[in-house]
Amino acid sequence: MMNKLFGLLLIGIMISSCGSKGNKLHPIPSFTPSLSKEVSNFVPKFPKSVEVNKWTGIGFMNDVSGNIRVRSIDFKFGKSPFKIKAEIATAPFIIDDKLFILDKQNNAYCFDLAGNKKIWQTNLSLTNKNNLIFSGGITVDKDRVYVTNNTKELIILEKDTGYEVSRIKLTNIIFNPAVCDEKNVYVIVGGNQIFAFDKENLSLNWQVGGVENNISVASNNFTQPIALKNSLIVPSITGDVISVNKNDGSLIWHFAALEGNILAPKNLYSNPSAQMLIDSHAITVPYVHGIFVKLDISKGTPVWQKSIYDVLSLNRLGNFTVFNNNAQQVVGLSDKTGQVIWTVDLLEPKQKKSYNLLTPIMFNDVINVFSSQGKLYQISPEGSLLKEIKVPKDASFYAVWGQNVYLFAGKHIWINR
Repeated sequence: MMNKLFGLLLIGIMISSCGSKGNKLHPIPSFTPSLSKEVSNFVPKFPKSVEVNKWTGIGFMNDVSGNIRVRSIDFKFGKSPFKIKAEIATAPFIIDDKLFILDKQNNAYCFDLAGNKKIWQTNLSLTNKNNLIFSGGITVDKDRVYVTNNTKELIILEKDTGYEVSRIKLTNIIFNPAVCDEKNVYVIVGGNQIFAFDKENLSLNWQVGGVENNISVASNNFTQPIALKNSLIVPSITGDVISVNKNDGSLIWHFAALEGNILAPKNLYSNPSAQMLIDSHAITVPYVHGIFVKLDISKGTPVWQKSIYDVLSLNRLGNFTVFNNNAQQVVGLSDKTGQVIWTVDLLEPKQKKSYNLLTPIMFNDVINVFSSQGKLYQISPEGSLLKEIKVPKDASFYAVWGQNVYLFAGKHIWINR
């Protein structure tokens, strides 16, 4: 697993489709139903309170430790001292007091958060013409930085200098960030293939997938695979989730969301619509076409299943899961049963389009949801809208380090004061 990720909370996620910008509005689909309360006697329990700079997590890509709440956060934002040349392209990454960013002109950056200065910047294009980056990402582990940038290449940099170590050309385009554990770096490519490279010498340890293996895996820019102690959990555009052994890639279990499922759409692909949510016992997966399922992590069998459309981002907070949907709702679900315990409607009168809503998080004992509209919505654990706070517009990601909240909006990086 990733080592010593101090103060990492990278759970902002780009809600819109590839290449969209900031607070660009998106139509609210007519098939997105509003949800109603299903249970009235639910008692919310807070997650454990921590100081973020003392929290060791596993990162945005492999987060099994996001069930926390953070105290003493102020929301008066000003521009940070960090400058990037183009719009941020993928989720930022914080480790060991360093901030790593990939922008849409193929520039990678490393900033010192404690010293408020840039450590290095490097352009990853092999020609003078920059590729427009809209997916992929940065993963940092030990002394290396792994970059994918919607090409067929895995690019490896030195963490301290940004110098290029190697490029590994694969069989198809890589849409997701690489995923690391103590032994391997894993890469998922289009065309149903998973590659596991040795972190020390970058040799190929194993490869699975492809037509000959008939394992239905694929990458997309909405969800990432997740590395657990003994297994790798991989989503698919065909409605599947698979678990493979990290030692050799052999199949552990295979959940087919569309196969024989009365909630499934007919003759449609159904990839996850948001990052999968993991804890020590289960994985929660929202699919594009309305299947919302919690799976036993050891067997891949459903714990519960719901028909819920257009989930954009989700997080587990205490004993309930909170998610946003394209109907501009924030919804609380019982983590045990999947029942709706409350809904908060953020859709304003005469609003015909939807804004990006970032992943819910608990600050100051209330649920906070950033909107690209330039608002921060604060919601009680019981589901009451408490306050709207004006924040910078166009946010597509956020990150937390110590008592600082960073908002990433286009080419601007904002920090609370």
